[in-house]
Amino acid sequence: MRKLDKPDFERAVLSALKSDPLLLDKYQVSEDLFETSAHKAIFRAIQDLAEKGQKPDDVAIADLVPNYLSVLAELTLPAVANVAHYVAELRRLAELRRLRRMGQWVQDAVEHGRGAEEIKEKVDKAFTRMVTESGVVKLGDLLMGALEEVEESYKNKGAVTGVECGFGLLDRCLDGFQGSLMYVIAARPSIGKTALALTMALHAAKKGRVVGFFSCEMSAAQLVKRVIAGESRIDMGRIGAGFLSPGDFHRLTEAAGKLHERPLLVDDTANPTLSYIKARARQMKRMGVELIFVDYLTLIKYGHEKMAPHERVGLISKQLKELARELDIPVVVLSQLNREAEGQRPRLDHLRQSGQVEEDADVVMFLHREDRGASETEVIVAKNRQGPTGEFRLVFLPAYVRFENEA
Repeated sequence: MRKLDKPDFERAVLSALKSDPLLLDKYQVSEDLFETSAHKAIFRAIQDLAEKGQKPDDVAIADLVPNYLSVLAELTLPAVANVAHYVAELRRLAELRRLRRMGQWVQDAVEHGRGAEEIKEKVDKAFTRMVTESGVVKLGDLLMGALEEVEESYKNKGAVTGVECGFGLLDRCLDGFQGSLMYVIAARPSIGKTALALTMALHAAKKGRVVGFFSCEMSAAQLVKRVIAGESRIDMGRIGAGFLSPGDFHRLTEAAGKLHERPLLVDDTANPTLSYIKARARQMKRMGVELIFVDYLTLIKYGHEKMAPHERVGLISKQLKELARELDIPVVVLSQLNREAEGQRPRLDHLRQSGQVEEDADVVMFLHREDRGASETEVIVAKNRQGPTGEFRLVFLPAYVRFENEA
């Protein structure tokens, strides 16, 4: 039987991944590219360490795969320059192995008396999956879906097609939060990023949309107190201090009853790793989530300790954008602005730590108040790949920790 593996290429790719684990995502390297069991195990170790933000050096890998130390010692090839070629060849061989397995399955199925229709259906599904995974789609196959979207827009002139955030003018500008796009809400500290995100999330949940909310800084208990204050219209300060009247308790109970049914899923893991957020987001997607908020960007852990902050933030941003596309749901990421933005009208170059955030984001919104003590807040849509930019005014109610439309 023809050999369909190249161990030397597998070792070269593993050597490259050890020296630069970012190549995992760049070339979409997966376990099925490796035929040798030892190489599969080492690849899983490298992948696991990279997802945890740890450097996959020999010591860390050996700790995970102690049975393959001799193989690990062979991974010293400087293959980074040619890794694209090696990966392409391994991908070709992996596809041939899958086709051979399919042929063997067909032969066994015929020998065991399975029906032709059953065999054809399984083969058809397998081929369809292989073609879909290639990521190549003909223009003609996309046209019907696009025309259906145009027809739907024509039937519902002016209607928002995405997940509504609850602020009419802003919803019309953005056409709601759209699937597969990444949105960035940025401001200096204490302007109300979390309050705006919560207000938007609660509105979407009120409309029956299932919403996921990653609270990387604030505990779920703190978040819930804010939510109850906003819904009951009771001053957050009085709730925290306990100065409540019997009437207040009635309003709090009534508000809790309304909030209880809203499909809002909260994860309050402090300073989570990027791999944790991605895994949880996929789980939320399976639970029916249609919109995800991440509060906020620079609290996510990723990479090794010596990585420059701008590089770390840029890589996190890129992967959150890819996550939005993978799950086909909107991902709204909160971010701080750098110190240069203090006292100024926000600009795109004020995004903290990395210009990569500006590049990855489909929409960038800034919150701005000339006077921090004022309630009138400007929402500046500074970038919008899908439509117009613009400026909108909302009212911030700090006592209730929420935003509302201008009267």
